[in-house]
Amino acid sequence: MPENTTPAVTIELDERHGTARITTETNPVTGRTLYRVTAPRVSGTITVYPVVDTSDPTSHLEVGYDFGNTLQEAHHDTWRPCPEPATINGVEMVGANRKTTIDAIENGTIYAHGLRSRGPYDTTWISDVAGDRLNSVVRAVLRHWITEADIDQLTAAAARVDAATRVREAERLTALLDADIARLTTQRDQAQATAENYRRIATGD
Repeated sequence: MPENTTPAVTIELDERHGTARITTETNPVTGRTLYRVTAPRVSGTITVYPVVDTSDPTSHLEVGYDFGNTLQEAHHDTWRPCPEPATINGVEMVGANRKTTIDAIENGTIYAHGLRSRGPYDTTWISDVAGDRLNSVVRAVLRHWITEADIDQLTAAAARVDAATRVREAERLTALLDADIARLTTQRDQAQATAENYRRIATGD
């Protein structure tokens, strides 16, 4: 068993949906925790992680979750299933970058809107029955995460990932601005030389 993988445990869903068996695997570099879930008519994975915005020191911590395996890195294609997608009633869920708050998790007020793919760049809502089952699983998984996870440690890891991403973005912007400065400097020098030529004509020098 990998170092950051836990043995299987049973978690309570709700009165209608019973229990689920889960194992978790945490990536200490990305701050993400992968849940492998097995329950009646439920299989696949859900990834949970702190959402950190290092560009805004006043922002409050949010909790993100993806319907699939994004343990190593974020999944930005919201039109297609993640790897190892969560499957409800035989239907693969589509969705990444969902967000909620710890208060909503504790209060049980979170509602996960389930989507399935209808083809390239086309999704539709899952049925109400499947949606109820999905939400029973999502709520239970998120309750387990806020209870068992070392949120401070995972948040620090997520902040490092976010900051590294922003470094790359700032470096790309710097390179673009340097190119713009070089181009504008050349244009300015050319305009200045043109002005000097006309000035000599105008003054008879």
